Parts: sequence; C-alpha cells; structure tokens
Amino acid sequence: MSVWPGDPETVSTLLGELYEAAGDPRRWPQVMDRFGALLGGVSVHLFVWDGNLHRTRMSVASPWYDEETERLYGEHWGALDPRRVYATKLKAGETFFCHQPCDEAFVRRDPFYNEFLLPYCRTRFLLGSKLSEVAGSATFLGVHRTAQQGPFGATDAARVSFLTRHVLSAIALGERLTLSEGLGSDLIATVDRIPTCIFLTDGDGMLRHANRAAERALEASDGFTARNRRLAAIHGASDQRLRLALRAATQGAGDALHVARGDGTAWDTVVSPLRESRHPSGTILISAIDPYVHDRAALTPSASIFAFTTAETDVAAALLAGRSPKAISEDRGVSLDTVRVQIRSMLSKTRTQRQAELVARLARMAVLRDQ
Repeated sequence: MSVWPGDPETVSTLLGELYEAAGDPRRWPQVMDRFGALLGGVSVHLFVWDGNLHRTRMSVASPWYDEETERLYGEHWGALDPRRVYATKLKAGETFFCHQPCDEAFVRRDPFYNEFLLPYCRTRFLLGSKLSEVAGSATFLGVHRTAQQGPFGATDAARVSFLTRHVLSAIALGERLTLSEGLGSDLIATVDRIPTCIFLTDGDGMLRHANRAAERALEASDGFTARNRRLAAIHGASDQRLRLALRAATQGAGDALHVARGDGTAWDTVVSPLRESRHPSGTILISAIDPYVHDRAALTPSASIFAFTTAETDVAAALLAGRSPKAISEDRGVSLDTVRVQIRSMLSKTRTQRQAELVARLARMAVLRDQ
C-alpha cells in the first residue's frame, strides 16, 4: 500500500490482525506492539478516558508497559497528563505532537514527566490522536518514542491518520461483537449500525450479509457490486486483488487493498477471517473505509485560505492520507503530470518549496485550527 511503499505486506498483515483483534481482545497488546514498530515507536497506548470519573475506562497497551504502569496511569497520572488535557480539546480524528504543547522547558519542570513518564514509561515523545468522543468519554491513541529516538514528524502523522480510521472501526466492531453470540441475529443487527461498509462473505465471496453502508455502496455501484450474490469489485484490477485477498483469508491470513471507485478515489479495504465463526465453511469480514472523508473536512479551512480548487483539495487530502503522487494519479484516473501541476500550484499558493513542506504545513493547520 502506498502509505508505506517499501513494506506493503507488513501494513496489510497489521490491518488484518487489527480486525481479528475485534473478535479476540487478547490480541490487542500484540497488535499495538506491531502498530508501534511500524511507526518507529517503542510503545502504543489505546484507552478510553471517562471525563466524569477522571480515569481510564478501557486501556490496552503494548508490552513495553507493565500492568502496574498502566494501572498507575489509569488511576492517578492520567488525570495529570498535560498531553491528554491538550488532546481533550481536539476534534475527533485530529492528531498532535506532544512537543508542541510540552516543550523542553515545560518538561523540565512538570511533575507528570519527571515523576511518572520518564522514570516509569521511559518515553519522551508522543504522537497522539483523538479517535472519538461520546457522552463525556473520549478514546485516545498514543504512539511513544524515547528521548534518543526523537520526535515524530508530518509523515508519521499522515500514517497514524490512515491507521486510526481502521482502529476506530475495529473498536466499534469489537464492542458489538462482545454483545453477540457468534454470527447470529444480534450481531447482524449491530453490524448494520456501523458507518463503515461491512460485508460478510464465504471464501468465494458469496454474500451472507451487507450492512446498510455496504448496501448503499452496492446500490450505487460505488466500487463494489454483487453478481448473483457474489461480491465483486467494479474495476477488473481491484476485483483480481479482492479474489486473491479472499483466497488468503480462507487460509487464515488478513490482507488490505485499495478498491477503485468511479470518482477516481478508492476504498481502503481490509479482508480478514473471523476465526470464531460458527458457519462450517467460515466467514470472512470485508470492511471498506473512505480514506478522504476526514481529510477533506480537516482541509476545508486551509482550502479556503489558500484558494485551492476542488481538485487541489482532493489531492491535498490524499497527500495528508499518505498517498504518493503516482498513487493519486491512479486513484483519480488522471496523468501523473496533472497531479504534479496541481501540487506545484498548491506549493505556490502556500509559499512552500517542497511537497514534504506542503504536507507539514497543511497537517499543522489541521491540528491547530481550533485552538
């Protein structure tokens, strides 16, 4: 996948394991460990903060943290964490770097850093994301690095933005799975309420269920179709990749791919076997997320300030999502030269010199626009 052009297999495997963890919560620490390694971090902490009780309500961390450290954070230090306080003010889907609100001068005098984070957690830098907020409880994800590893950058933020969409979808699915017994009517009813497109199939792609979001995609022929109840991708290359992913899922392996859509964009799609399926031939879960929905919303103020065209806004959103110019041209069905012209136009409008500088500036504006 283009977010990590040098290692697509590792990313695909991680996304498959992420959705498997939705059905087996014991796998979360291992998945968080792989998540952190993929981003060059030593640890990842995923937790729900109860704003009424002022403590964590759910917490899962990679093995870097022991249970006592995780407990201390949930019961005491989390309430004093200046990074969490800062993140609480963000909108769902936004990311931030801890070295922005907590510079070196702040760290030297802050009790949270000196009495807990540095001695117990042995980390200094954080790339955080606020995943959601409902009824006073917010879900946060933080990737951590040591002082020696140094801070995170704009490329890391784009990668986290890509991954956290799948984390949030897996959390939602996991919460609903725990309320159900196998693949029965209760599960089907709850899956219907998930905004992500969810398809349940067998190894040949025969549809067992499509939730409401997936049905809307099928009705509109938006990347997917169902021929005689057999799920397929509209575009031939995407359908070939989907067949290969389904075949791998029958052998217990997760996979991820882009399914091309008619508007030139693509669904971020994950294919994963449900290991606890009661069906004798097994069940495969296919989830599809629009990777640009959040990025377009985050870019709206920037697009107005810099007078981006609609096409330039879409290209900027794709760059923020970690897509390369070549991948953007393939997604949108335009030439690479066209995308490069649009990028040069945005460089001129934002008075930046390089693509990396453009992405960094747009990412900072997305994070800071509500301060």
